[in-house]
Amino acid sequence: MSSVDGTYVSHKTHYARLGHAAQHLLPSFLQEVLLQFENPNQIYINCSRNKSLSRRLNPGEWARLSNAVQHGYFEFDIPLIYSILRNLHEPAARPTRGWEHPIGPLVNEIEIGDDIERCRRLRNEIIHRGNTRVTDLELTQYFYVFKTIADRFEKVCGKHNNEFVFEVEHLKTCCMDEATELQYLDQLKDFQQKDMEYEAKISDLEYKLKDGTYLSHKTHYARLGHAAQHLLPSFLQEVLLRFENPNQIYINCSRNKFLSRRLKPGEWARLSSAVQHGYFEFDIPLIYSILRNLHDPAVRPTRGWDHPIGPLVNEIEIGDDIERCRRLQNEIIHRGNTRVTDLELTQYFYVFKTIAVRFEKVCGKHNNEFVFEVEHLKTCCMDEATELQYLDHLTDFQQKDMENEAKISDLEYKLKGKDIQLPWLVNAGEFQRMLSNGEYLSYENRLSLGGPCKAGKSTLASLLIGNEIPLNWNSTDGVVIYFGREWY
Repeated sequence: MSSVDGTYVSHKTHYARLGHAAQHLLPSFLQEVLLQFENPNQIYINCSRNKSLSRRLNPGEWARLSNAVQHGYFEFDIPLIYSILRNLHEPAARPTRGWEHPIGPLVNEIEIGDDIERCRRLRNEIIHRGNTRVTDLELTQYFYVFKTIADRFEKVCGKHNNEFVFEVEHLKTCCMDEATELQYLDQLKDFQQKDMEYEAKISDLEYKLKDGTYLSHKTHYARLGHAAQHLLPSFLQEVLLRFENPNQIYINCSRNKFLSRRLKPGEWARLSSAVQHGYFEFDIPLIYSILRNLHDPAVRPTRGWDHPIGPLVNEIEIGDDIERCRRLQNEIIHRGNTRVTDLELTQYFYVFKTIAVRFEKVCGKHNNEFVFEVEHLKTCCMDEATELQYLDHLTDFQQKDMENEAKISDLEYKLKGKDIQLPWLVNAGEFQRMLSNGEYLSYENRLSLGGPCKAGKSTLASLLIGNEIPLNWNSTDGVVIYFGREWY
């Protein structure tokens, strides 16, 4: 590539070199760093188990995580790697003064987290740089920082022979043909354009929120929807983890008389997948049922389960907050009015915050992890697509509830005034008592044991009906029948 005086081309080429560093060189270093912390075969599962990542990552990022098994981290960019290290490997990868500090890392701050933070800031600074003219001095300063980062990352990744440093030096001095230069310049323009569009959407939304009361109230309702469907369930998932091992929960629930009959197929599927995915898919009704039936009285509310009046302000046992979560979700989902005032939002989030504080103590959390999530949800900028998503979910919940109530009303109408005779000869009153108790005695069952000699038929029969197990073997003469005996 040539020019009469070379000055303009030189500055433009400098900018293209910075574009290559922001889009390829720094991401390639961070991909190697990520490999020191995360196995590509496990990263999808680990991210899906993390509350923040499971909600924040976009579909394209989930696709890259899914492809990591075949392609490694080749397609991972700086924002994705930064989010993963920040959420999965805190505090090991934390910068000296924390994440996203108003001031970038100082020269003497050289922990791995400081260099991860530097990569993020450098990328944003280069991509969002308004001036494409990069002087020789600026290029030298940038590449000096790249080189120091490369040197430290080599130690982290166990690299030898200045592998990363060589890549930095090569990029600074290599001959960049016109096609490559234009490629990186075009990519930088694309990044800038997307950033401008994103900022325009935010500005437009802020204007609407400032000037449009109806939109503000609608957004408030969407925030409550997110709290009911994700925030409160995520807290209870952590609480459940203090009481139940995911590897044992399916067996424990199947052994409980109430849960073994009442849980739906979809809930059994979630219990079954808890070994692989933890409690990520467990909703409030399922967690409430498990804690109520497997861990009573340890988690019983002060005035018992399903009390006509919700927990009072001074009732702050773990069971009271579990009960609050259930009632809050039902109240939000079945709320008829979608207009939520500023005062109502503040009152709801005050309750969410007090629950979060107490659950943090139960779960041994530090640094206000739960409280931060509450405060973030209350104040974060919610884009229109996310808002509509939670509003649609609330509508679905309400619709299903109305359908269930209609079915129950129809069944009650059909049963009203009828003396139902069942196969075990009980009337409608006895049938209702059976439903309330959840079990009944039946002597209409038959069990026949068969098998070869000395298989253990008599021993098994003795175990089933509670008889003593015979210590000496005696062949059974003919057939033995036990009448009216309960199985144990």
